[in-house]
Amino acid sequence: MIPIHELLARIRKTLVRLPLERIRLSAQDRFGFEAMEEDGSAHSVPYHRVRAVWRDGELVWSREKP
Repeated sequence: MIPIHELLARIRKTLVRLPLERIRLSAQDRFGFEAMEEDGSAHSVPYHRVRAVWRDGELVWSREKP
């Protein structure tokens, strides 16, 4: 089993680009959204983890680097 600190480090470094069709927004959840996998499973993603937003290959928003 992978140690938790290694797992969290891997999650922080990995960027995942997700098409809008695989994002589910809920009016009840003000803090995040669900990212749908190809197999139908869902993962909760808090908005503070979003680093950039692209539209038609053009960067339209990105988080400032600390």
